[in-house]
Amino acid sequence: MKIKGFITIFTIVLTGLIVAFFLCLSAGEKGPPVRKSEDVFRRWIEHQEIREDVNFLDLKKNINPQFIEYFVKLMPSDILPQLEFIFPGTLLYSEMDEKYLAEITKHVKTMYRFMENDIPRFTGYLLANNFAGEATNLREEKEIRDVDGSSINRKYRRFMEALLYDEDSLKFRYSMSSIANRFFEYCFYPGTFKHFSHVHSIEANRPLVRMLYEVIWYYLARTEWNSWHINTLSNVKKDYEKGKEIVYVAGGDDIFQLISNGVYRIRNIDPIYPTQTKYYADGWDFLAVGKGENGGINDRIVFNDPLNKNKNIVMRRVSYEEHGVLLRTEPIKGERVTVPRSTTVWNIENKNGEKLGTYTLERRFVSQEDFKSDPGKAILMSFNELYFIMTNDVESWGIDPHLFDKDIKMHIKQLRSPIDWQVLMNIRKIQESDFPNRFGSSVIND
Repeated sequence: MKIKGFITIFTIVLTGLIVAFFLCLSAGEKGPPVRKSEDVFRRWIEHQEIREDVNFLDLKKNINPQFIEYFVKLMPSDILPQLEFIFPGTLLYSEMDEKYLAEITKHVKTMYRFMENDIPRFTGYLLANNFAGEATNLREEKEIRDVDGSSINRKYRRFMEALLYDEDSLKFRYSMSSIANRFFEYCFYPGTFKHFSHVHSIEANRPLVRMLYEVIWYYLARTEWNSWHINTLSNVKKDYEKGKEIVYVAGGDDIFQLISNGVYRIRNIDPIYPTQTKYYADGWDFLAVGKGENGGINDRIVFNDPLNKNKNIVMRRVSYEEHGVLLRTEPIKGERVTVPRSTTVWNIENKNGEKLGTYTLERRFVSQEDFKSDPGKAILMSFNELYFIMTNDVESWGIDPHLFDKDIKMHIKQLRSPIDWQVLMNIRKIQESDFPNRFGSSVIND
């Protein structure tokens, strides 16, 4: 009797193992239904960074003789005619005596003090010391007409990079992100917009405005498109904890940091162009649609990466629906591609299968309706994409900011605080001027 029972149990176990073996083989033929987060989100894990705000009054303490030496040696030579108030004599550090270096140090410390919380005084300080002017502007406009103006942009960026130099590259990035945030706030926030508008309206001041534009673009978009400001992650988490769904417009599957920070209710609106895959997660196609039956229902992503704060997370695809065609036989990279309009829903669960939330990927173009205010949602965008909804130029996505509700609020990945209706209207006003700020990385060359 005991032997019979043992044989029966052994047969059941063996049968189960055989079935499991063939199921695994079958799954292998269709593509693995389980992937690791370190594979799907590899690009975000390896290349994404978090930015923190710095206090320039604290950084002022680091302005010592060694710093001043670097400041002088890193200064781009083509901007020196605009900096005679700092360098009135020799431009060689080896020829500068103590008195000369003391004057340079005084100017640098003054600019640091203004950069912390008084950008109007910072810009006024530069203008009062002939940083801009009609002759400089005419010379730059001629170069922009005759060449392309990229060298002008670089000289302004390198001036600020020399001013904020730090041998610690991460601290340097924090500083550049921080000054880019302050420049953006100066240009568009209600408290200083009137001052900026006045500066902006005078053509002779355009060299200064070019510097503001360049730093904003380069350190919030061009090199920072894949980075997050720590304040944004915190603010988004607070909205999520209030019960709001985070509606991420054109996020390029950039959901890794959100989930890692405990945000489990995300709606991502993005057409996911086959031409733009370098901006997406490595597994963007897997996130959009699986290879198995019904678009990959029950595909899973197990969070096991070293950066994730919570290792107890599993994403499981629970639905996939197509709603027609988004792009039909469009010529892309030498071949004609058809892109479906689709909706994919992933449950975000713990490893016990308990549902924590959902990630919904809507593969479509953004619409005006997506920006309607709703107490149940919070809008999130990257600084790059902000350009395409705010410009009235040819790159516009067809969104009219003037139709936004006055209580609209947007979280922007790279900005230290959310922006509201008045900020958006100020951006649009400058976009409609004769000297707009083109801050999308895909429309400006480095």
